[in-house]
Amino acid sequence: MTNSESQKLESIIDLATLLSRQNDYEEILRVVAQKAASLLQADAAALMMINPQTRETVKTIFKHDGKTKDRKQRQVQIYVSGWIIKNKQAFASAEITVDKRFPKSVFKNIEPVAVLGVPLVTENVVLGTLILLRDKPATSVLENDLTFLNKFTAVVTPFLRNVQKIQQYFEPPIRKETLLQKYADLGLLGR
Repeated sequence: MTNSESQKLESIIDLATLLSRQNDYEEILRVVAQKAASLLQADAAALMMINPQTRETVKTIFKHDGKTKDRKQRQVQIYVSGWIIKNKQAFASAEITVDKRFPKSVFKNIEPVAVLGVPLVTENVVLGTLILLRDKPATSVLENDLTFLNKFTAVVTPFLRNVQKIQQYFEPPIRKETLLQKYADLGLLGR
């Protein structure tokens, strides 16, 4: 094991210690995304969580340095997350714009970026995905980074598993009935 690999693994242990003391779910999500991007020198990280009640609604935490475009990041994140969830496996692409797993037209307006992604799985349930983007295509094989990202998520996913906190994260700030009535009064219900 190289010194760099040893330092990364030590960082994961330090992160686990930090997460074990944290009780703010949104802060846990933010720290996980930020740490993953930092450790793997990514320009952006997208942590997508699936609503445990509907298995459809998602919330995404983006971490970026301001150089990349959020809309284009979101498009890559949506397609890659969908692929990861459908296939229940990790994803690596040195250049997403020419990746044969997607139709060419999907990323035609996107500048070439390298993408790594892994499912967040615990107890054989996919909780979401973690996607890392690099602004430039990768010049080297991404397999080592993907292996590390799998280890990273194996450590952090149990901290994301707290069902009550996940449900609170997806709950609207006001009751559903009140929200529906508010939109009905404005004539926006069903539009």
